[in-house]
Amino acid sequence: DVIFGPTGHSSPFRVACVGLSVPVMGSAASKSHALVLHTDVQMHFKAANLKKEVAEMVKDWQEDGAPLGLSVDMFTSLVRLNANAELANKMFLAFDTDLNQKVDAFEVLSASVLLASGTIEDKMEALFAIFDFSGTGMLNFDEVDILLGSVCRGLSKVFGCPPPSDQDVVQASRQSFDCHNVPYDKTVTREQLKRWARHDVEA
Repeated sequence: DVIFGPTGHSSPFRVACVGLSVPVMGSAASKSHALVLHTDVQMHFKAANLKKEVAEMVKDWQEDGAPLGLSVDMFTSLVRLNANAELANKMFLAFDTDLNQKVDAFEVLSASVLLASGTIEDKMEALFAIFDFSGTGMLNFDEVDILLGSVCRGLSKVFGCPPPSDQDVVQASRQSFDCHNVPYDKTVTREQLKRWARHDVEA
């Protein structure tokens, strides 16, 4: 079951949506390979519905105080795998790449959102709600940078691919502001970010 396909030029968000195998983002990037969903970990993420299971995950996480680091037990409960400890452990280890017995909640939630069934617009709306730390309905540059970095790192761990560099993520964050002529010390709206993501994915 293929979820990603070939691309021409890419920002990290496009790479997250389309491939994760492009080493350099932007107009210099030339090619990406399709990634195939086949492991039980990948298929678990794909089986979720954005507006049902994933929405409930995000709601529960926020009601629990939005912890940034998740222990094995917290992770298992969040991804609804209390009845399947073996799969929960596999998924946890995929994210716990530094083996510190904690995983990044932003990476887990970002991967859950991107791999679930749903439209790009709905996925951007879900991501926006997670990373709108100030609750203003707008994202500043740092929030966009954290969003894009979390998306790329989360999916890279699910698929075992190297993520884009921090510099590439920063460049994509700049592009999301530049395309609307928004200074980096200002904020972008959810609609501006959606338009940028939609154009980037469809370009």
